[in-house]
Amino acid sequence: MGSVGARREDNRVALLFYLSVAFHIWMIVDAIRRRVEPFWYVILLFPAGALIYFFIVKLRISELVNIAPKQTVATQPVTEYDFTDIDGFKKEVEQSPSFANRLRLAKAFFAGKRFEEAAHYFALALKTHPREREALYGLGLCRLELKQTAGAIDTLTELVDRNLEYDDYKAAQILAQTLWNEGRREETFLLLEEIKERSPELRHRIVIAHYLVKEGLRQRAIEVLEEALTRFNRASEYVRKREGRWATEARGLLRNLKHGA
Repeated sequence: MGSVGARREDNRVALLFYLSVAFHIWMIVDAIRRRVEPFWYVILLFPAGALIYFFIVKLRISELVNIAPKQTVATQPVTEYDFTDIDGFKKEVEQSPSFANRLRLAKAFFAGKRFEEAAHYFALALKTHPREREALYGLGLCRLELKQTAGAIDTLTELVDRNLEYDDYKAAQILAQTLWNEGRREETFLLLEEIKERSPELRHRIVIAHYLVKEGLRQRAIEVLEEALTRFNRASEYVRKREGRWATEARGLLRNLKHGA
């Protein structure tokens, strides 16, 4: 009986070994097909390299290929802020209804996902400082959460018209997403093109490619990605290192588009 149990254990170990080897070969083949950055081949030489590659590259690219513009936006606060002392913040506003105090209370409400109250205080803050970007951003996000889409578009448009780069283009991307969800395709692509013209970063080309695919413009998405990768290949070594992760994603998406994925 002991020898039978030992043989079964040996068979399990052998099976796990062959599965591990097969998985490793699968990841190496995937890396070759995607033409990933050279450092990934070095990582794949290590025992845990296949798992690292799987979670960082293969899964990430699969998520990108299947991405769709979504409506949910403001699940995170405008800035990380303590919402445990809202009553204290409210007393400060009552005692001194300054712009800074109103903005702080608005952000605290936002952090606590009390969007109606947050919107009220962001709006009060804007009465005295109508061009303040953080208050505009907060009000726009609150209106999205409250399903006040038209008002959110107006507020975010005002912010983006003044500062396209605000919050690393996040406000502009949220506005583009909202316009898309409202069926305003032409305005979406005009805004995305404006971002692309302003920022040389590869990630913005990837975003445009996704929207083009959703619009049924697959060939145009391929052209955008090919142009972006050509530009990447001609960039300085510093830029290629900084943008390497995005280049890997762009290549994976491009390959899937060309092969009908």
